[in-house]
Amino acid sequence: MEVVLILFLLGIPLLTKYLCAKFKVFEILGPVVVCYLFGILAVNLKAPFVNPEIAETAMQGAVPLAIILLLFSSDLSVWKKVAGGAGISFLIMVISVVIASVSGYFIFHNQIENAHLLAGMFTGVYTGGTPNMAAVAVALDAPPELFGLLNMYDVVLGGGYLLFVMTAGRWVYGKFLPVKNLQEQTGLIDDPSQVKPEIKGVVWSLLLAIAILGVSVGGSLWIFGNMNAGFIIPFITITAVGASQFSVVKSWKGSFATGDFFLLIFGTAMGLMSDFSKFSEDGLDLALNMGFVLLVSLVLHLLFSALLKLDRDTVLITASAGIMSSPFVPAIARSIKNNAVILPGIAAGILGNAVGNLLGIFIGKMLGG
Repeated sequence: MEVVLILFLLGIPLLTKYLCAKFKVFEILGPVVVCYLFGILAVNLKAPFVNPEIAETAMQGAVPLAIILLLFSSDLSVWKKVAGGAGISFLIMVISVVIASVSGYFIFHNQIENAHLLAGMFTGVYTGGTPNMAAVAVALDAPPELFGLLNMYDVVLGGGYLLFVMTAGRWVYGKFLPVKNLQEQTGLIDDPSQVKPEIKGVVWSLLLAIAILGVSVGGSLWIFGNMNAGFIIPFITITAVGASQFSVVKSWKGSFATGDFFLLIFGTAMGLMSDFSKFSEDGLDLALNMGFVLLVSLVLHLLFSALLKLDRDTVLITASAGIMSSPFVPAIARSIKNNAVILPGIAAGILGNAVGNLLGIFIGKMLGG
């Protein structure tokens, strides 16, 4: 069954590319969303080849390779022009998450035992992703089963959020925020997604990406004794952007298309991890609390951003960097059709990894007395 699963992970992206090219409805949804939906269907229809552990491994491997390959097409001047205000937007996101988490504590603390632990863990997870939630859980000595349950809900709720951002997000946010047109604002003519790949370019770019990832993993194991995402993501981001400044790397036709393919593998694997049957009645209050914090955080972030007149794509990508963490940024940037926000989005996610743990621990301890 493992072979069938691998063929599924590789075949669905190819099928999706075909469907998006032939049918308007799939083109509107976008390839990452279509792959995600195929994965959801497979896991919830109980396809016999589905293995969440293998899917998670595929997702963890595909994401860093996608980041590296997409960043080989970097244009720092374009990012600077298009994504100004990313730091302000992410600061607002962090503030919104703190307000939502503390509010959730006061609303749910009578129904939920150890509600202060949840507030701390929610602050961590929605400013930097699952690694933050795990770190806060350990620091606050939260029961292991609590982290496991919240992580399961996070996969499902996060998947729902991801689907929203990749489909209706641009339209909804565009109703409240100004929109910067990439072509008009920067004069950018060459869209890397439109470059026809060549075998030589694909091979060389993939080899360099694997080498960069290998060095980052090796460095993490040497320094920390494990694969530390807080080290690996910044390392591959900086290295890939640095490599992109060499003309020989920019000349490789195929790096962006190859990175895009790994994004589709990621989308398919993410869908395979979204098993809706895992919701339980016993954990309904936990799910409601988590959903409340997620929704209120996003609404507050949108309102504050509208008051400051921040642009739509910057707000979307920085919110996503906090809610989903930096590895999800390239897929979201591609879905909203603005590759220029990839770097600031990843930078915001890295910042979230750095501050989210401390904030989560502080909130948990403060509310727990």
